[in-house]
Amino acid sequence: MSRNVVRGIVGICLAVGMVVAAYGQGVYWETTRSGGGMGDRVVHENMYYMPKKFKTESVEEGQAMILRLDKGLISSINTKDTTYWESTFAGLDSMMKKGKSKMDASMAKMQKEMEGMPEGQRKMIEQMMKGKMPGSAGGDSKIEVMKTDETKNISGYPSTKFVVTENENELLAV
Repeated sequence: MSRNVVRGIVGICLAVGMVVAAYGQGVYWETTRSGGGMGDRVVHENMYYMPKKFKTESVEEGQAMILRLDKGLISSINTKDTTYWESTFAGLDSMMKKGKSKMDASMAKMQKEMEGMPEGQRKMIEQMMKGKMPGSAGGDSKIEVMKTDETKNISGYPSTKFVVTENENELLAV
């Protein structure tokens, strides 16, 4: 699972948790997102929230993700090939740190190898790798959850809008 997916999931959970923390009975909602190379891929997702529990599922993709904040667990289920994996948050963090250290070592090796390249070729590779090389701008993401002044009643409950941004780009407004 990529680092951005995990960040996105954590961002969504934080935003949803703040908005609906007062609702002990839980919340269900549906979303539709589009993407793909031509923007022609549409995925419908069902999302469920209860205090300290979050689940998202996509029938088209045959995927479900369950976050148990009360137990510090994350589970991913593939319903198409009937497989799953499960990890604690600490285990996932450890796995990501190991992956990052391997990536950093590979990038450092690549930078060393690039020192002997002609300048034009080196600049072309640096441009392609912009934001991914250690010490380059854009390598680290900054995710923020901001409370707005916008409020409205949803199902009879007063609600406040929250916005999740990464490097000042809006990812989610809840």
